[in-house]
Amino acid sequence: MVDHRERLLNIWGWLVVLGAVGAAVGFILYGMGTSTLLPDDQLISTGRYLMIGGLIALVVGFVAYKATERSGPA
Repeated sequence: MVDHRERLLNIWGWLVVLGAVGAAVGFILYGMGTSTLLPDDQLISTGRYLMIGGLIALVVGFVAYKATERSGPA
């Protein structure tokens, strides 16, 4: 049976994964918006928001994962 502490570690791990994917997708969208002859403002702003939000989620998830990680032999 998985206890409450193990479930929290899993949630923080998922936040790290989703933050990394969100930041990567935001970076791609931002690049697509700026690399055209006529820059697309909607792609640029969407990519910027995804990059910032993804990086924040990545950092928060990583810090929380490290704070709740087991320290010692299992």
